[in-house]
Amino acid sequence: MTLSPVSITDNYFARENRRFIPIGAHWVPAKTGLQWPLQWDETDIEADFAKMLDLGYPGGPRIDEMARTGNPEAIRFPRAYLDPRGWEFSFSGVKTAVLYHLRKHGRPGDAAGLADLCASFQEAVVETLVEKTRNAARHLGVRDVTIAGGVSANSRLRQRMQEACRQSGLRLFYPPLEYCMDNGAMIGYVGWRKLEEGLRSPLELNAAAGLELV
Repeated sequence: MTLSPVSITDNYFARENRRFIPIGAHWVPAKTGLQWPLQWDETDIEADFAKMLDLGYPGGPRIDEMARTGNPEAIRFPRAYLDPRGWEFSFSGVKTAVLYHLRKHGRPGDAAGLADLCASFQEAVVETLVEKTRNAARHLGVRDVTIAGGVSANSRLRQRMQEACRQSGLRLFYPPLEYCMDNGAMIGYVGWRKLEEGLRSPLELNAAAGLELV
């Protein structure tokens, strides 16, 4: 799964002359104006990992819970930064590495081993998100960062992002846990903003899964 930068802007924040780098299922550098040229990927890395370990659904909260008692350095999974100077990153290598690890060693039979596996996987994903965000903020000259969506409920992501933003002189924003929803809430917000802009579609409009948000 390769995630590329996309442009998301929000006139609500632009009124205060602030630019945000949202972190959700995908991360994006912010610009200006209400533009949403998304390069979307449906792969859910946490769901895939949870499925491989039979952790149930939704996988994210279960992984976060187990990782809190695990050692994030127990297994060194790859950090797929792609071009270190760019903003693209991929989690496909992490997923493959987990798959090969399970084929070789099997699913841990004890709680401690499972916690170490969850913590190590989580650390690989979180470290990538944090470093790419910090690089993008530095390059774009932004001072505000926000994490949102279901991934923003992850305690390790919040902790690492707080540390990185503090060290880099950035301000971090994220919602209370009860407001860390999935992409449905974000799409609803886009619809509301489009309505405010006077953009409407006829009621005869049919569902189109690949329809662009511009």
